[in-house]
Amino acid sequence: MPGAPLLQLDKLSTHYVSAQGSRVVRAVDEVSLSIDQGETLGIVGESGSGKSTLALTIMRVLPVAAHIVGGRMMSRARTSSPSRTRRCARCAASASR
Repeated sequence: MPGAPLLQLDKLSTHYVSAQGSRVVRAVDEVSLSIDQGETLGIVGESGSGKSTLALTIMRVLPVAAHIVGGRMMSRARTSSPSRTRRCARCAASASR
């Protein structure tokens, strides 16, 4: 697949939900980016802005309270969407607000 990005995110969203389900934190909200071969990407931001959650989402090693609620991750190896991951109805409802 020459010319395809190594990694492409399209409106990727990851939320954290409290144990009781009463609180939702939108840690990563509709992030889109594309990384081609030979490129380097740096993610900078304030403390708590979602940098680590974005990295954990890409690596698919999220903590139990975190849920990918929208968007797509595509790489030369595979494509993934929330329909193939854990979903949280409360998170999906908050994403539509």
